[in-house]
Amino acid sequence: MLYGANSSGKSNLIKAMSTMRNIVMTSIEKSSISKNKVVPFLLNTETENSPSFLKLFF
Repeated sequence: MLYGANSSGKSNLIKAMSTMRNIVMTSIEKSSISKNKVVPFLLNTETENSPSFLKLFF
């Protein structure tokens, strides 16, 4: 269950988890990552060209 206010990032969290799953399931080759069409964070002009990253802690 995922709760949160409107526009708090719930959908983006689900999209990020789906992207990470796809990367893991299809290997971490550049060709598989580029197929995911990752859209950069565009709300901050200082970081819009910076790479995105995801971390999982178990």
